[in-house]
Amino acid sequence: MTGSEQTMKIKDVFFVTLRSWRQMIVYSLAGVLLLVGVALFYGRAPSESTKQAVSLTDKEIEEISKNTVNSDPTVIEIMNRIESLESQSRYLSDRLVNSIYLAIDEMAQPKVAFNVIVTPEEPAPTSEETYEQRTYSLSLGFLKQAKSDKFAEYLADRIMHGVEAKWVKELLTAYLDDEQVLHFEVVAPDQETVDRLAEDAQGYFTDIIREHLDVNYLFEVEIMERTASFEPNPLIKSERERLEKEFNEVRLMIDQHQEAIDLKVKKALEQALEKQTVQLSEEIVEKKVNLRRKIIRFGGAGAVVGILITSFFAVFRATSPAVVWSPEELADQLGLLYIGSVALPNLSDRKRFGAGFDRWLENTFYREKKTNEEENLDYLASVIEGLDKNLKPESYPNRPYHIAIMGEAEGSTCENLVNALQGLGSVQSVGVIADTVEGIKVLQSSDAVVQLVQARRTDLRKTIRNLELAAGMGVKLLGIIGVG
Repeated sequence: MTGSEQTMKIKDVFFVTLRSWRQMIVYSLAGVLLLVGVALFYGRAPSESTKQAVSLTDKEIEEISKNTVNSDPTVIEIMNRIESLESQSRYLSDRLVNSIYLAIDEMAQPKVAFNVIVTPEEPAPTSEETYEQRTYSLSLGFLKQAKSDKFAEYLADRIMHGVEAKWVKELLTAYLDDEQVLHFEVVAPDQETVDRLAEDAQGYFTDIIREHLDVNYLFEVEIMERTASFEPNPLIKSERERLEKEFNEVRLMIDQHQEAIDLKVKKALEQALEKQTVQLSEEIVEKKVNLRRKIIRFGGAGAVVGILITSFFAVFRATSPAVVWSPEELADQLGLLYIGSVALPNLSDRKRFGAGFDRWLENTFYREKKTNEEENLDYLASVIEGLDKNLKPESYPNRPYHIAIMGEAEGSTCENLVNALQGLGSVQSVGVIADTVEGIKVLQSSDAVVQLVQARRTDLRKTIRNLELAAGMGVKLLGIIGVG
């Protein structure tokens, strides 16, 4: 019994919705009044002073400017040029500010130069490679390493912590002379730095470079003809001046392009303002014409919203408590006999507004055809008596069979059924409310029990608990009688 659940059918949903027609009227009127008020408030036509004071908001200005920049082909082309120029400007600014080479005194540039002489192992007699070829290939490998980013990074980490390798790379010069000997030069802003760079470069060529060369023979490295000097370098000054001039030209071009974009945006804003003024004039006329139409639409919408809200709460209230929607379905679920039904007299307050419509709804959705409209209490009593004869124990054939009518229903249904059973003679019957002390005592002395279930009124959980209580006391469950 514990797993029984009652589900609402489509007709139940329609019934509980239509039954709340009074609330529908109230909520619909409230929705009409509210939304008509909204329509009147927002449907007011702007005054002439509002028309004269029309202007663009900050958000509109931002959107128009953004749309112009993103959609105008001319502006897009100019923006692409600006982006390219900005990238070039950042590069020039970065080099002017951070370049170590440009910070050197062009009148007295410290410089250290030396030759790196490599002597490879003689090729084997069977080798196709000559000694001269091996020497040139090895010198070329040294040259590639001297021009590599790894070499610049090595020196930057050793000497100038925090300085990017590209600025160190500007200080280095390497090439192969006519005799295929690597000639290496390094400059710096001061003698101490240039000496340290030269020392670390020598260490790299004599030792560390071996880890980066892919050769399968031995070789020796010798540093020769190292010189240190201070000499003028007018190229530094000319390079610095060139970069500054180029930087200024780039910034000027950016400003000119930006002015062109600003003119485009300004023109778009003026057109938008003019368009908005015209639209406002048209809206004044249109709103005056359409205000009545809007009131009707909003009123209809308010009525629909009121009906929907009422329907939602009606269905929610109907589904929240666990009630029995169909006594016959409940009997099938619990595996009990559905004895029959008793038509409930209409007990609605006839003085209540709309009581006749309530009765009409009840009859439309839940009354059966006229031939089956009211089950006779005598017929139900006869059925129960027949069950009594089938269930009556042989141990006390002369004692009347005690049947408890359990459950509550509107009106005098329970009392009338008890009276009908009492008239049979062989059956003694009494109405029982199981959740009282007297009801428990009556159940304990009863032989069988019949459960009254009123559709859309009886609590499902309470009914199942009462039936389980009776069964636990050993009372026979004859079946269920529907009321309503």
